[in-house]
Order: sequence, then C-alpha cells, then structure tokens
Amino acid sequence: MQRAMVSQWETGRHRPSQVNVDRLGRLLDATEELTAASGLTTPAEGPPAIVPATEAPSGTTLYDVHRGLGRVLVEALVHDDDGRPSGWRRDFRPDRPPSAFTTASAMRLLTAIQDPPYVDRHALGERLLEFHYPEGGWGTRAIGRRPEATAVVIDALERIGATFDIDEALHELATMLSESDRQHTYVLVEALSTTARLRPTSDLARELAAHLLANRDARSLAWPEKRPAVPGAVPRPSTAHTARALTVLSYGLERGLDDPDGEYLGAIESGQRWLEENANLAPIRENVEPEGQRDLEIRHFTPALVAHALASVRSPSWDLLARALAEVWRSYNSSIERWQWPNGDVPVWLQLDALRAVTAAHARQTMVPIEGGEQ
Repeated sequence: MQRAMVSQWETGRHRPSQVNVDRLGRLLDATEELTAASGLTTPAEGPPAIVPATEAPSGTTLYDVHRGLGRVLVEALVHDDDGRPSGWRRDFRPDRPPSAFTTASAMRLLTAIQDPPYVDRHALGERLLEFHYPEGGWGTRAIGRRPEATAVVIDALERIGATFDIDEALHELATMLSESDRQHTYVLVEALSTTARLRPTSDLARELAAHLLANRDARSLAWPEKRPAVPGAVPRPSTAHTARALTVLSYGLERGLDDPDGEYLGAIESGQRWLEENANLAPIRENVEPEGQRDLEIRHFTPALVAHALASVRSPSWDLLARALAEVWRSYNSSIERWQWPNGDVPVWLQLDALRAVTAAHARQTMVPIEGGEQ
C-alpha cells in the first residue's frame, strides 16, 4: 500500500468504501488507523455472529448458481449460418432475434460469473458494434436509440475488451440524454453506472450524479421513479429506485467520483435510512416516456436491488438484507438454473441483477472479496 494513495484519502480524493477499508484493515490488523486515514468515521459494524444463509433453498451453492448460469448462456447463444455468434435473444425465447440490449446484458452477466465458460468474445464484440446506429448510440428493437441501452452496451464492450473509442461512445451517450431522460432515476442510474466505472472524474459523471441528487424527494430524501413533469405533483419514493441510486452512488465514490463536500455520502446515508424504514420488496414495473417514441416498460426486481444496495453501504440492516436475499432465492428455479419474474419470464437482465445481488451480499456478509461481485 503506497503513501500516495493514503495522501489522496487525506485530501478527500478517491476515498475507498468502508467495506474495502474493513477488509484491508482485517488483513493488516489496522482497521481503526485505516478508517481514520480514509476520512471515514468509525469501523463499520460487522455482520451478526449467525449470518443469513446465502444458498438457494434447494441447497444449491452460490458457486453452482454461477456455473449454471454459465451453461445457460452457452446453450442459448445464437449462431448464424456460418457458425458465427450473433448474440442472445430477449427472455431466451426462440421466436425472437438477438438484440443489442439483451446481448450486452448477457455479456455483462458472463463477466460477472466466476469461472465463466468460453465464448468468442471478440466476435460478440464485433456483433455488438454492428448494432450501433449511424446517428450514434445503441437501442432496443422496439424503441430504437436509447441512452440507458447505450450505457449498457458501452459497459459490456469495455468489459470484454472490445476495440472502440470509449470517450466518443460516452459523448454519444451524453448527447442522447433529453430533459425527460434526466427526470427518470433508472435512466440516470444506468448512465452513471457506466460513466463512473470508466470515467469517474469526468464532467459527465459529475453532471449525472448532480441530476440524480436533484431527483430526490425533498421530504424523505429518497428517490421516486421520476421527477414530476407537473409542478406541485409529489411522486412517492420508490424502494427499487432508492436502492438503485444507493448502489450507483456508493460504487461511484469507490471508483473516484469527486465528493469534496460529502454531498453524495450524505445522500447515501439519508437514502439508506429511508430504505431500511420503508422497504417494500415487491417487484415493480414503470414506463419510461421517451420524447417522440413509444413508452418503454422497465421492470425492477426489487429484492435483488435492495440486497445489492445494502451490500454496498457501510453499516447495513442485516435483518433487511436477510429478508431481501430470501425473496431473491424464492424466485430462483433450480430446474432451469435461472431466476424467474412472477409471470415466469426469465430475462437476461434479471439473471444479472440477481447474481450481482447474491454475490455482493455473500461478500459483504463474509467480508471476503468474491470475483464477479463488482457493480
């Protein structure tokens, strides 16, 4: 551990998350010293002596779940007549053609899996690049170009090592964000997640984070689905959207998002308080209303989002984390090695959200880093 890193912490730059401070402190037997140097307050309270189970109800281990999803992805990968991989279909349905958003989500899932199976990542990267719109960005088959889809594709391309201009792609993302998009918490979270991972100190990262904070409900300091378009209207805070915001802000700070006044850290703390007092773990749907386009339905697997958020913060409610994980596992179908939406759909994004949640929660409970748990 270099002195230059500690010096950055002392000046308020690139501070680590409390989770990482605790992990390093246990290894060096210096938790209090590292906590003080990082500018955080006191060591986080550890998990209870008896932590909630992180295995599926059937007894399937977390490692088995990772391997199972790897098998599913390999079996569902579509190839063209020449044997070249062309991507994945929405909901793994055979009657659908491969799409950019689903293929990107599957590639993110692939990189989150421990011991991932072999697929031709180079060919898949080229295929994703072919989905690029001439006017910039990526989208969905039903709607067309969309900023949140563009953010997902950029993230997936970088994770598999594809050759493309990241800064140009992020510029395209920035130009696609309309005023309506900036009102939707989900759109901002997806855009900020990719930007904070790839360019955490950029103007775009700061702008997206500022818009995300501006979308909070002024009274509860939690996040609603969107900022109201009609003056005086007061939307209700949302468990799913607050959890998404907490996760991306925590991740952004860990990656180096500038927070000299502690504004983002304060937003995490107030949002966490609301979440732990008001969480409703039911999955929900929302309609994003793109300007000049059809409404886009987004589904949120709320218990996974809550579990991931609590695994990302300094001192989570262990009881709520246990309840959220129990709900996540209730939706896991071991016979098909996938998580299900209540109506039986098995979209790729749902597998990614669930796997990230259980992996991050396992690492948080045991305080042992687990590959594949990154945001």
